[in-house]
Amino acid sequence: MANYIYTGSWKSSPEKDDAGIQLYRQNPQNGTLDAVEKYMPELSAGYICISENGKYLYTVDEIKRHPDHMETEGSIWAFKIDRRDGTLKEINHISSYGVFPNYLAVSKDGRHLFAVNYGSEDVLIRTKRNHKGEIEIEHLYEESSMAAFSLREDGGLDQLEDLRKAEGIPSRFFEWFQSAPHPHCIGISPDDQMILVADRGCDKIIVCGYDRAERKYSDIHEYPVSRGIGPRNCIFHPNGNMVYVLGEVQPYVIAYQYDSKTRMMVEKQRCLTADEEEIYDGKEKSFFLCAHPSDIQIHPDGTMLYVLNRGPDTIACFEILKDGTLRCKGRIASKGVWPWSCTIDEQGNYMYIVHKNSNSVSIFRLDKEGIPVYTGFKTDLDNGVCIKSTALGPE
Repeated sequence: MANYIYTGSWKSSPEKDDAGIQLYRQNPQNGTLDAVEKYMPELSAGYICISENGKYLYTVDEIKRHPDHMETEGSIWAFKIDRRDGTLKEINHISSYGVFPNYLAVSKDGRHLFAVNYGSEDVLIRTKRNHKGEIEIEHLYEESSMAAFSLREDGGLDQLEDLRKAEGIPSRFFEWFQSAPHPHCIGISPDDQMILVADRGCDKIIVCGYDRAERKYSDIHEYPVSRGIGPRNCIFHPNGNMVYVLGEVQPYVIAYQYDSKTRMMVEKQRCLTADEEEIYDGKEKSFFLCAHPSDIQIHPDGTMLYVLNRGPDTIACFEILKDGTLRCKGRIASKGVWPWSCTIDEQGNYMYIVHKNSNSVSIFRLDKEGIPVYTGFKTDLDNGVCIKSTALGPE
């Protein structure tokens, strides 16, 4: 078996084909990355996911404006992975049925792909008369949604099965991110029965199932979080008993106890991922000078949790205790500017962090305590915003 790394990059402008997916092979001796091949530079590949069996890779194209036409919906692309060398072969692509698809999840059985369309901050200004006959200004925001697609036996995208529009009252604690519903993450429980969606715009977590027979989302519940948290990511512990939600507007990770029988979540703890003086207060401080986390990952053995903090550019490290609560083990420099995404190889030996603003991937070795230790190695990557790893070998 060998470890392969896939990165996704945004386009620097609609006119430039400088994005796409980059494939690397890991050197197991020191964790360094050897570039193998680049794919689809015309795609703004803002998120990548790999199927449970390691045979297929899916990515989004987040671009909204193209040189030949002003606006378009996003799309989702399917690729077959050659397990001998990690190379990709395009299968097909399909509309995401929304704007700016930014997160994907594949069911464990490989039959469905779930996506969220973030929408955008673009506003349509219209006028209308109220019940008194007075003219009022109306602000209309682009639709955001969670979509479900069936997958073919060859891993290709089949068809849209269900779409649930995101609804709710936006928090407006940070106006730019919270002026409308904005689902930012979708995840699936280890038992393949529960779906989580983090709505950053409305400060809530959506919990639901998926009815395979009826081909639609089902048993939908909503869990509000404190105003101004701005949940960006959610992740299950491998044992399926805990859910961790990461705030972006304010730097907190919230630990929930999860009951797989009732599909209920109970908050157990919340922890700061940065210093208190780095918390955005909604008023005096500039948001982009404060800490706003970007990614959350759990060590393959389930003992450590990691959070990337943009702003201070740090990795917050937490030990996961037996009851699922967290103990902070410290914060270390991410060795780049604007850490956006990270991944850990399947053996739990190395961590890779994509930095969007320094156009680099920094490489860390994980010591016996699970603490990242910088190796001194970096890899250049322009506009990188996603990174995933997988171990491959002949079937």
